[in-house]
Amino acid sequence: MTQIVSSQADVVKKLQYYNEGVLSTPANFGKTIPDDTTFIQAGKNPTWNYSDEITAEEEKNVGTLTRSDRVVTRKRGTLSITTNISDADVALVKYCMNAPDTTTATADSSLAFLFSFKVAGTETFRILRGCLPESASINVSNTGFVEFTATFAVYSPADEVTSHGLGGTPVFATQSTNTAWSHSDSGSNPFTWDSVTYPEMGFSIDVGYEHTVLESSGDLTIQWATISQRTISGSASVFKKDSLLQADTTAGNKITATRVLKTSTLTASFTEAVIDTNPYSVSADSSATIEELSFTAKELALA
Repeated sequence: MTQIVSSQADVVKKLQYYNEGVLSTPANFGKTIPDDTTFIQAGKNPTWNYSDEITAEEEKNVGTLTRSDRVVTRKRGTLSITTNISDADVALVKYCMNAPDTTTATADSSLAFLFSFKVAGTETFRILRGCLPESASINVSNTGFVEFTATFAVYSPADEVTSHGLGGTPVFATQSTNTAWSHSDSGSNPFTWDSVTYPEMGFSIDVGYEHTVLESSGDLTIQWATISQRTISGSASVFKKDSLLQADTTAGNKITATRVLKTSTLTASFTEAVIDTNPYSVSADSSATIEELSFTAKELALA
């Protein structure tokens, strides 16, 4: 019987990527993947969702109840990734979250993604070129793994094909054997706010981007894009130990903060962080009093 259903068990090549090059060289954006390219797996254990997004115009005529024609006028896609983080994934995390700096280490460059799976028993490839991050997040609980999520705009998607068509001998990524990070890899008291360390039971970082695009007439896909806006926010569930957080909230103080994600490997540093809200509740049971910080920052650096 011919295979009629595909599942995660039919994935052959997990989601992996290649850096196309800096955006200051426009020809890099969405370019043909070079011969003998080496790909990197997109996270320790990535799961992903890809959606084609089609813009079309419909033509209607008088004297009929239905359209007379429909024409595709623009194509793009959106790729969302969720994965645990290991030592091998630091470069991808930094790429998605650090400020563009004119190098391939940040989103001043574009990525191409590739994955494959079996359809009716035949390996089928999807190659997504001209990709830039739209958002990225890190979430740390006090019981589980460090989780990374990211969403990419895909400006030059290719259709599914049964041959990847790459030149030379591409080196595809294989399953990482690194250990995924957990909350305990950050060490004791990993969160520092305004020069004071605070025990916390949950932490998150969120970065968002807006793009400026070259959406020219005569082309179905975006020909070039670049990052034009960047926003930074975060949250923390902090055990209340003093009145500093409350004072910083009402004063609107701009402070520095850090959160160790893995000792001696990756730390998030915030500049001009400001608390937007700081609610906490006092209950009649034995629960500890937790301050639920929500903050924004001017700058974020992961190093």
